[in-house]
Amino acid sequence: MSTLLLRAYDQLMADIAAYRALRPCDRFYPHSSSQAIPRLVLVTKGVDVPTMQNLIMQREHRLLGENRLAELQHKAAALKAYGISWVYIGALQSKKIPKIVALCDEIQSVGSWAHLELIEKAAKAIDKHHFRVFLQVNIACEPQKSGFSADEVRRVFATITSTTFSHIYICGLMVLPPKEDAILAQRGKLPRSYQDIVKLHCECDRKELSLGMSKDWKLALDLGSTTLRIGSAVFFPDV
Repeated sequence: MSTLLLRAYDQLMADIAAYRALRPCDRFYPHSSSQAIPRLVLVTKGVDVPTMQNLIMQREHRLLGENRLAELQHKAAALKAYGISWVYIGALQSKKIPKIVALCDEIQSVGSWAHLELIEKAAKAIDKHHFRVFLQVNIACEPQKSGFSADEVRRVFATITSTTFSHIYICGLMVLPPKEDAILAQRGKLPRSYQDIVKLHCECDRKELSLGMSKDWKLALDLGSTTLRIGSAVFFPDV
């Protein structure tokens, strides 16, 4: 397992670097000319602590993502000595926000103004400054998903000023495209929802975009994504 894990990780990193180097600019994102390697959040849902520990020790990858508080608490305690930067990517519940803020450096799944205020309050209570948050965008307004609509995102950025929040920083957008569009993206298509993501990101002039998982990261880079959230390609490559 250890050899296969490291091989999968090394292959992914090499593939991302090679693909990024081939692009003089983002294919569908003319405002960007960066060839920088994106941040890679390794999603550790369902991954046991020894496996994570092995990867951390062998490859020194310390940017990890979790989507359940209980699992985050367990793993954060077990891996405390390794200086992990935890990113929360799961659905938020108001009562759990203080615990998440205490353990994480970043939340990518903020889907309401009320949660922004609660995260600000929690960060302020423990004197945690510049806590990074991404607005989760429900780009296709799917009823089963949480998140801001495109119009709500526009209103947020039109509303906030440099003094609106003192302890959190809204650094960008996080998007979970519709499942059927993600499948089209894997086939090299450019679905409408992905086009809307590019438009919204340009309008909001945000520097960061969290888009792209194990199956669609290439298109995500073409669209200007600065953060990839990948788990199965490393931990479960045969699934």
